[in-house]
Amino acid sequence: EVHVGTLFWALACSAVSVEGTDEIARDTHALSVTLAPEADLGLTYEVYVRSFYDSDGDGIGDLAGVSAKLDYVEDLGVETLWLMPIFRADSVAGYGVIDHASIAPEYGTTDDLIRLVDAAHDRGMRVLLDLPFNHVSREHPWFVEAQNGVGRERFVFSAQQYDTVRWFPAESGGYYYGFFGPELPDLNWNNAEVVQSMVTMMRGWLSLGVDGFRLDAANTLIESSEGITNTDQTHALLAELRAELSQTHPGSVLLAEAGEPALDANLAYLGGENQVEANYVLDFPRRAGLLGAVDEGNATTLRTVLAFQGQRVHQQASFLGSHDVPRLAGTMDDPAARRALMAAVFTLPGQPVLYYGDELDLVDSAYATGQDYAWRAPMPWSNAPNAGFTTRVDAWMPPDPSFATGGNVADQTSDEASMLRWIQHLAELRLTSPALAQGRLVLIESAAGVLAFERTAGTEVLLIEINFRGEPAPGIGGELPAYGCTIRTGTTVWAQCS
Repeated sequence: EVHVGTLFWALACSAVSVEGTDEIARDTHALSVTLAPEADLGLTYEVYVRSFYDSDGDGIGDLAGVSAKLDYVEDLGVETLWLMPIFRADSVAGYGVIDHASIAPEYGTTDDLIRLVDAAHDRGMRVLLDLPFNHVSREHPWFVEAQNGVGRERFVFSAQQYDTVRWFPAESGGYYYGFFGPELPDLNWNNAEVVQSMVTMMRGWLSLGVDGFRLDAANTLIESSEGITNTDQTHALLAELRAELSQTHPGSVLLAEAGEPALDANLAYLGGENQVEANYVLDFPRRAGLLGAVDEGNATTLRTVLAFQGQRVHQQASFLGSHDVPRLAGTMDDPAARRALMAAVFTLPGQPVLYYGDELDLVDSAYATGQDYAWRAPMPWSNAPNAGFTTRVDAWMPPDPSFATGGNVADQTSDEASMLRWIQHLAELRLTSPALAQGRLVLIESAAGVLAFERTAGTEVLLIEINFRGEPAPGIGGELPAYGCTIRTGTTVWAQCS
């Protein structure tokens, strides 16, 4: 078996002899590619297909169910639909993929996806697929073969176990590497077959009309002497993928999840002038700054984040909730604070991202029974049984009982004071205002707990003030109430939190 050399792991700082093929010499400059301008994602809506809407009465959400609810998604102001993994996988959430080229049977068929994509495009929406590509399931055919001693070069194997945290015994002898645990063995992205197979797979989905991918755990792809995350080789690989896809699908979009709290490390996944990587990156530093502004009653860190991002602030995908964290409504008590945070997500530069149900101020399901995290429970559409999610007696996971007391789409649609109506209003402002959608950001000196800024585009100038404190604070146009905000042009107020 061929040894690629020694790697020095951040955990053990010891030399690691790893089986596999010789490292690929990556030269993205050799690819003659004209990159298309960044496609503005606009409001991006993350959907857990299993929990969105059940179209066939089996208790599980499906692709046809998402299609059936596209009018609601459009009315929300969504411009990009992000589908959590829909591939055949070993778990309900889909991050342990068994086959990247086929759809989980419970979600439907390839034709169902094509119908969904076509219907989304008819409404002017893009569709992104969530792509777990650092690892696969232990049940993936490649890893089954590797456990029998065949094709081990597609994974990261070693004769030695360098730690018990990420190195696990292999049935065929030695140990394999799994950054996220024994059930999710890492692919060896230094193997040419792995690279070509994954590029071919991605091009296949793009050829069916999909607009791009959310790249899961993009910072963990290739380990080297630098460590196990954020290596130069990982960045070079992402640039290679961007260039390869742009050759055949120049308008395709890559949204990277690096999960890095450090500003420079997270921003690096956009690449630079000579090594273009993702179109957009999920903005973990901004999320921390937003939540910290409420927790501390001080927006200084948030200002620092925005100033650091500079000219690339528009390539940040700003979010509060996601499939990885508990719902904000269950962790932040004051609903006024949550409304102020939503105002910041929609009015600051970048691409706002909503996790399904957060527009309803949804809480985690109190009836989750262990199938998955409580914040991945079914979407509440009405106060009908099972929140109108399914006609089956038992949904795959019970929705939270709050659906019966106003925590559902139908009731909030008719309530002008609801979170849903607030989100729809913010989304409409962003869709109709060039300054909010793509305008320049000018930070304005303000009280410590207040974020004041202008968004400008041409002759349009909007002034936004957001008070992150639970008590009144001085603003430019007068006192701001606790968690109050205003969006105005001159003396014309377009929106206010309270």
